[in-house]
Amino acid sequence: MKKALKIFGGVVAALVGLMLVSPILLKDKAKDIALETINGMLNAEVYLDDVSISFFKNFPNASVTAEKFGIIGKDNFSGDTLADVGEFTVVVNLSSLLSDSYQINKVQIKDAYLNAVVDTLGRANWDIMASDSTEVAEEDTSSSAVKLALEKISVENLNVKYNDMPSRMLAALEKVDLNMKGDLDLSLTTLANIDELTVKAGKIGYADSSKLAANVENFNIEMSGKLSDAVSKIKSELGIEKVSVRQSGIPYLSEANVKADINVEADLDNNKYTFGQNNISLNEISASFDGFVQLIDTVIDMDIKLATPNIEFKHILSLIPAIYAKDFESIQTSGKVNLAAEAKGKMYGDVLPAFDVNLGIADAMFKYPDLPSALKDINVAINAKNDGGTADNITVDINKLGFNLAGNPFNITAKLKRLISDPDFAFSAKGLIDFQKISEVVHIDDAKLQGKLSADLDAAGLMSYVEKEQFDKFKVDGALGLSDFVLTMKDLEYNVEIGKANLDFTTQNVGLDANLKLGKSDLAVTGKLTHFLQYVLRSEEIQGELAVNSSYMNINELMGAPEEKELEEAPVTESESPLVIPNNIDFKMNVGMNKIIYDKIEIDNFKGNISLKNAVAKLNSLSANTMGGSFTASGEFDGRDSLKPLAAADVNVKEMNLSEVFTKVRTAHRLVPLFSDATGKFSMSGQFSSAINGKDLSPIMQTINAKGSFKTANMGLTNVPAFTKVADKVGLSALKNPQVKDLNISFVIKDGKLEIDPFETFINNATLNVSGWSGLDRTLGYVAKIVLPQEVPGKAGKVIDKVGFDVNVGGTFEKPEIKISTASMINNVKEKVTEKVTEKVEEAKAKVNEEIEKQKAKLIAEAENQRAKLIETAQKSGDKLVQEAEEQSAKLQKDAKNPIQKAAAKKSGDLLVKKAKEKSAQLVQEATTNGDKIVNNAKTQAAKLDSNNK
Repeated sequence: MKKALKIFGGVVAALVGLMLVSPILLKDKAKDIALETINGMLNAEVYLDDVSISFFKNFPNASVTAEKFGIIGKDNFSGDTLADVGEFTVVVNLSSLLSDSYQINKVQIKDAYLNAVVDTLGRANWDIMASDSTEVAEEDTSSSAVKLALEKISVENLNVKYNDMPSRMLAALEKVDLNMKGDLDLSLTTLANIDELTVKAGKIGYADSSKLAANVENFNIEMSGKLSDAVSKIKSELGIEKVSVRQSGIPYLSEANVKADINVEADLDNNKYTFGQNNISLNEISASFDGFVQLIDTVIDMDIKLATPNIEFKHILSLIPAIYAKDFESIQTSGKVNLAAEAKGKMYGDVLPAFDVNLGIADAMFKYPDLPSALKDINVAINAKNDGGTADNITVDINKLGFNLAGNPFNITAKLKRLISDPDFAFSAKGLIDFQKISEVVHIDDAKLQGKLSADLDAAGLMSYVEKEQFDKFKVDGALGLSDFVLTMKDLEYNVEIGKANLDFTTQNVGLDANLKLGKSDLAVTGKLTHFLQYVLRSEEIQGELAVNSSYMNINELMGAPEEKELEEAPVTESESPLVIPNNIDFKMNVGMNKIIYDKIEIDNFKGNISLKNAVAKLNSLSANTMGGSFTASGEFDGRDSLKPLAAADVNVKEMNLSEVFTKVRTAHRLVPLFSDATGKFSMSGQFSSAINGKDLSPIMQTINAKGSFKTANMGLTNVPAFTKVADKVGLSALKNPQVKDLNISFVIKDGKLEIDPFETFINNATLNVSGWSGLDRTLGYVAKIVLPQEVPGKAGKVIDKVGFDVNVGGTFEKPEIKISTASMINNVKEKVTEKVTEKVEEAKAKVNEEIEKQKAKLIAEAENQRAKLIETAQKSGDKLVQEAEEQSAKLQKDAKNPIQKAAAKKSGDLLVKKAKEKSAQLVQEATTNGDKIVNNAKTQAAKLDSNNK
């Protein structure tokens, strides 16, 4: 942060100084000099629309204003906007313009956007000082031509976004206004001489990888006082209209109201702050506190006491979001409440001050007047304390935590100490909760509950007893049971029904026996869990062996059917919830499911073994029947990066229906569009791997890698534009909707391409030899040799021995580009040569040689001509791609409205053009390779003519 402030200060000083260095009448030149100099100081691009100088706006001082001032990153952050300031104004003492230094009295910033980013490699986008400019900037400020004698700093509509990618933390401020008055020297090391401070924020947001999210709306703080004295009195008022805090989806605060009146006596020389009459409130809870806090180097010394002299049980209820949100004023309550806390001592390193926190609730109750029952006998006695030292000295004592829900008592007690070194705890839970009775106590508008939870559980001992397997010294005994539970919610499309869920506890393990129904889906889970105490107390790994069975599982109903959209890589935003596999679970599961419905796919007799460990799921011996056939698979799902998991598997498919696979499996038609309307059955084996979109668990197409084989005895192909065009050109109608027999293809998928090895197949007695590739962008690059036998007439209607066609297929699947050449008629030439030999041997030999040479020359010439046309066609296709990308880039930049959008549009446009050029070069290279193959094949055929003549 200190470095960032130096950078910002250096930029501001350079900007202001250079705007004033030239004569006032030459402000345009001052702008050019400012831009040139600042760009030289920074490894970034600075833009500045206009500079204006006014002697009237803040007379008798001069105002210098930069409009649309901003910084755009380079290198790793090319095109990313670091700062965009609508208006940046400095007010300069007019008389100082005639001296050697310029005195700045005020700084005003309006409509500013700051975007701070730390990328995945830990690089910060604000680290932009040129390598040789840091020392210069620091030297210049020591003998500065700009003197900061600030009386006011004003910021209006500041918006800040911070994205720390390594820690997956996001923070944002919106519509922040700041006003600061006093004798300000901008040292930023003390609050001295601030007479008035006002801060307002429209919204404050925070989220991190721990699933903690907080939102603050309408934040206001006002501070006043004369801080120039050694000991000053500061009066502050804080108001936050709405504060919401959620952890893992659980709302701990929901739109809570916060107010505070704070009076501080500040000894700025000694960094000691003494609190006088102070009050802070959270919803209906109002607390007073007094004492002091003193900062001594890295040590914080404190003596603070908090009291709630007028607290009532109803005030405690105001912290419960569901209760505070509805008919709070009408609630009838009674009972005694005590809430007090104090902290005294020094805090540094791992050392904590001594503290003591007490919450007591005695004989409390609450009741809504329009509901039949009350929650009674609410008794709470909780103490958390530390006599001083590390966190290992903290003790927590829940002596009472109980209530009576419509005639059913429930009580919990717990004690915990030495929670770091060797947790010593005791826990007890006993009672019954009838969920149907909850609706008799509180309003539940959007949900309906029924079922019963019973608890009879005791546990006590040291964690070390468990770790050393001294189970005779550690006591765990009892059970938790849920029966006949039903949850119906307005926003949940299916009911949750739990027939039973029993946990039987012993010192060594927990027995689990549960069956539940989620909508139409059912699930039964049995087994045992070990190391559960380490998991609960220390978040260490829990182990389990489970049997998971289901007769019917409809994933569409539970998660929603996948959207009808193209599969592509899409970032998971903070508002989306990726699949997270905990890294402290070690489960081995034997899974059996009679029927699974996912998207359009029905899977029968699914079974196998699944193990979870370190956020990696390993799949062993999976098997199932689906789409007219069956499959077996083994592999793993690596979820350590929940935003972009990795999947890999060995798969064997037997006799599946092509039409079902390419209708129901979304990835299939992207990988092999040729088979989109295929019929027949196929078998396949191979190894597959891919990165996965963490949001919807779909494969990210460009990361798919695979290697395997594809077999079919009889396959029908329809609606394939490439076959239709070839059929029309060679006059073989059977190619339009061919029946392919005995197909055996070896394939590889890598770098966004499906590549197939050369293979031979038969269509209506014609022989095809095919090789090439198709791209995931639906581009094509295939070479085929088609040989027609004697009984098949050619396009001219003549019967000949054999006719060969070299076919090159380019373009795209929808718009294929076909190139065809007629190969030598080998058998026909041979027959003519034989006839000549019987008549005149010497004459025939000469003519044969002449004929062969002509055929050889013709073969090679046609091949070279075809090679040239392939390259020419590829070049035209590539040029067209580049032209379209350049036009799209220009349109993006034209449509951009502001510098931020323009910079982003330029970056996106440049990327489009770059990818188009890469694709163009790739097309030309592939055409060249295919052309070389054609020429080499022609030379081979020519050599055969010579050998046949011998």
